[in-house]
Amino acid sequence: AHELGSPLATIAVVAKELSRDVPPDSAIAEDVALLMSQSDRCREILAGLDQRSHIASHQAFARAPISTLLERAGAPHHSDDVEQTVVIENVGDEEETGPEPIAQDAPELAYGLGNLIQNAVQFARSRVELRLFWDKQVVRVTIADDGPGFSNAVMSSLGEPYVSTRGGMGLGFFIAQTLLERGGATLEIRNRNGAEVVIHWPREVFDLEPEHGPVNSETSGG
Repeated sequence: AHELGSPLATIAVVAKELSRDVPPDSAIAEDVALLMSQSDRCREILAGLDQRSHIASHQAFARAPISTLLERAGAPHHSDDVEQTVVIENVGDEEETGPEPIAQDAPELAYGLGNLIQNAVQFARSRVELRLFWDKQVVRVTIADDGPGFSNAVMSSLGEPYVSTRGGMGLGFFIAQTLLERGGATLEIRNRNGAEVVIHWPREVFDLEPEHGPVNSETSGG
């Protein structure tokens, strides 16, 4: 949060100055407004991360099944116009796939998943699916919406700090990607009857026991 705070503050200041200089009827006025709104959103995310980091320094993160954490990440972004469902894609029995992965409810995971789900809900027409798969080697979460899909500009700019084209995913996506990758994930985006963000983790990321001793365990509420 502290590392990203300084460049984000610079972006916010420059965007504000641009908004004063750019005429309302300019072709880039909407892009400047988008940049300002996305930088504000990122500031909210970083403030939340900073607050939770202070709490985390005094207590261990709870652990819960990955499906429960996925539901929690999506809960703040429910919309009356968009159906949001969690779908478990596993094929085979537990002996083949292993038990459901148990993850720490760390802020990196919550904010990373939450931001991507928020983007999906924003662009969806009527449905967002949070698809979960695991076996003994990998854990995969696919966030899929039935919206217009990713533009070519977004597809070619994954991993950059922001997308300047109108309708891009903005700085929030970059921060979400950074947080998830710090937790061992890799991300890819694709278009399949809408947009999909696919997040992969090695299974051992979830099987590792925390170094700070025993933590609370929860069972999935379904």
